[in-house]
Amino acid sequence: MNKYKEEQEKRTKELLQKMNIKNTKKFENNTKYFSPKTSKYETFLNFDSYPITKCLEDYELGKLIGSGVGGSVYLSTKKNNSPKTLKYAIKHIKLIKFSPEEVEIATFMGNLEVGPKIYETEICGKDVYIISEYIDGMQLSEYMNLYDCIPVEIYNLLEKKLDIMHQNNISHLDLTTTNIMLKLNYKDDKILDLFIIDYGFAVYDEFEEVNIKYDRELLFESEDYPLKKC
Repeated sequence: MNKYKEEQEKRTKELLQKMNIKNTKKFENNTKYFSPKTSKYETFLNFDSYPITKCLEDYELGKLIGSGVGGSVYLSTKKNNSPKTLKYAIKHIKLIKFSPEEVEIATFMGNLEVGPKIYETEICGKDVYIISEYIDGMQLSEYMNLYDCIPVEIYNLLEKKLDIMHQNNISHLDLTTTNIMLKLNYKDDKILDLFIIDYGFAVYDEFEEVNIKYDRELLFESEDYPLKKC
């Protein structure tokens, strides 16, 4: 390892220590989760720890595709990856705003196909990059600007994924139509799937009914984007 990288890792470790961020995991290997495939509670066996100290060596940041208080998201590809058709969404946030719990919950939801898959988290000095699956489509809010209602099968899919999330004791707490992505097939204008994104405010709360109620009210009783079935 060269001197620059050694210094960079040293500074990163010092910052993590000051902020009391530890390389730990909330979901231990014996955590029970509700599997949508078996409709039973299963045991989570292979959950990786975060963060991983690295410096975005394998990826090329592309165009900006989203930004907000939590950070910025870039459409990206892997270096030396041929063909360049495999794309990633890379969220860039400052270390001071980084929550390891966000990555743990997002990874957990990605494994259950509620959210996009999270591949890795890389810390580079004072910057953090969360590398995830890229969903080619649009936000539900954008879709509802085009149409007055959403197809009943998509509405039901949203209900199903919400149930999976809540059955696993995850409350999103920022569940608006801008945080729901529709995966599209542009050739025939068909919606292929739906994903809940951005777990920056999400919490793991066992049997916390008030949070589940808040999620549903925020989404289904919004004054700006009331959800209607076609």
